[in-house]
Amino acid sequence: SQCKAMTVKFTVELDIERLTGQTYTDFIKNLRRSLATWYLHGVPVLPLYNQEADPRGFDLKLTFRGQVTTVRIHRDDLVLRGYQMQGAGKWLELERPSTQTGHLIEGSELLEFGPSYEELAAAAQQDILDISYNKNALQDAVSKLAVSTNTRDRARSLIVVSQMFCEATRFVDIANHFAFNLESSEPVKLPQWMQNDLEKNWVRFSFMILKSNADPCYKFEPQTIYGKIIKTADELLNFLGIVEQHPDTRSPPCAAG
Repeated sequence: SQCKAMTVKFTVELDIERLTGQTYTDFIKNLRRSLATWYLHGVPVLPLYNQEADPRGFDLKLTFRGQVTTVRIHRDDLVLRGYQMQGAGKWLELERPSTQTGHLIEGSELLEFGPSYEELAAAAQQDILDISYNKNALQDAVSKLAVSTNTRDRARSLIVVSQMFCEATRFVDIANHFAFNLESSEPVKLPQWMQNDLEKNWVRFSFMILKSNADPCYKFEPQTIYGKIIKTADELLNFLGIVEQHPDTRSPPCAAG
């Protein structure tokens, strides 16, 4: 079925040239607040993920020394879906033409790769863990997205933006890691445990946290993060910067007692 075009709910802007670890941290925290529909023990929860209604997005406008690129991110799941080159007007969408799902961004040109990290890494010809994530990398990403038509450069730059904004918004440890190392002159890599233990589990962790909160009969399965056993949903919640709200978590709880 043809999907509907995404409506943009708000736009946030960030100048990469003057970015510091502190202003980056503040930006991520403000972004979480802008996205929140409610809070669970102080942690923002995203709007209900809805596949029937018109998809909602937000734009992130990034500038560096006069160069501009705007990326469009799906609000319900924080997946980067497209971007706009400098002065081009036309949007480029992360979707292979062969998927036949239609355009999430109206009038967009479909790229040769989809939004998953597997497809992005294949197009970039580089592993997620081999890419650098710091201020230099972000400046380079903005410059490349503003003007480059090279698939490898585009894909690598989109990975940098997705990690440093989408993943950092999802996870406290990832935001802290990027903030602490932002101004490093050496390449800054993503630790493997953050990819394996956190990033690959955000949807599942979100579900477990909200289900535990809504359903007294839900049995929480202990999780392992960085070698530590996490025994409760409240403990797991501490790792999340924002929680995805899946419709399944709102099913009526069992009859307790």
